Amino acid sequence: MESEYDDLIERFCSTGILKETQDGQLSLTDTFKNKRRRQRKSFPDVESAEYEELHNQFLDSTNLSSEEITDQNLIDTMLIQKLVDAVSFEEAIVGALSLEVLDNPPETSGLPEGFIPLRGSDLESFTSQYSTSIVYFWKDDCQPCEQVRDRLENICQNEHIPDDIGFGAVYGPNWAETLKEQYGVGVAPTVIFFKDGVTDSRIIGDTSEQAIKQEIAITTG
Repeated sequence: MESEYDDLIERFCSTGILKETQDGQLSLTDTFKNKRRRQRKSFPDVESAEYEELHNQFLDSTNLSSEEITDQNLIDTMLIQKLVDAVSFEEAIVGALSLEVLDNPPETSGLPEGFIPLRGSDLESFTSQYSTSIVYFWKDDCQPCEQVRDRLENICQNEHIPDDIGFGAVYGPNWAETLKEQYGVGVAPTVIFFKDGVTDSRIIGDTSEQAIKQEIAITTG
């Protein structure tokens, strides 16, 4: 059964916002990028009532904070409403946030199988979606990271994991300042266990598979 998100992506492709590349990935069309540039020139001033209304609509429809909403989010929302027939404001917002990910895709080179690649800016919204979230932070050329990655993969593949647990991963070097300031992450590998969007515990450095399973049991218990 086709999801609402898949339907939205199809509509974006048919209206010239997105295109499929030769390797099967989605990317923004040059036509849409040009329309973005033109839209920015006529974008309302941040002090205007029009800007405030659009910003507040966006704020009320997402779990993002006011500081996390960018002008690009608002521009893309306005453009999607203009270009896509019968699109709701909420659908336009989902689309705008999806386009932001396409503009700045998260690193996947050291991603454990079964984990969702995340940017540092995605963490708050990701962890708020699950009663329990497990987020792995890694860097390149890091043997302990590779060992922890393999153990996390084994747990995901071979252990009974409740459906309401979210597994995500962030490439640390791309988000060093954000991770240090907001989550206290300064070492790789680090695994943080979130409960209802709040840090419950963490494991820093190499650790055993049994230690990880014990933390999962404690966090979900």
